[in-house]
Amino acid sequence: MIREFKVLRKSNAFIAYIEGITDPHTIDNFILRQLLGDDDKLPPGTSMINYITDNVLAANQTTVESDYDRIVDGILRGQTALVVDGCAECILIDTVKFEKKSGLNPPAARICRTRPQRGAD
Repeated sequence: MIREFKVLRKSNAFIAYIEGITDPHTIDNFILRQLLGDDDKLPPGTSMINYITDNVLAANQTTVESDYDRIVDGILRGQTALVVDGCAECILIDTVKFEKKSGLNPPAARICRTRPQRGAD
């Protein structure tokens, strides 16, 4: 999935991720919500990528990456890539979706019961 927008209402950007292996709640609430905000505090001469990772994103795990193969590999492993127009690097954000296990209904366990065998004497 690719979603285009203006990051901090200044620069064209997009995020790329694979639906089904990423957590949409994390993407919506901890990435997009912050990136779509209005922030005029970018100091002159500051890298947009560094500013985003240090001051904007509310995600736990972020990595700045410029190697194309590592970016693709990250997306395939459930990370979301943030690409900002004019920046040589992108940000990989950990958005892996973990399956929730229900403690209320554990899977049925098979119980083997053995009965003593009576032999024909």
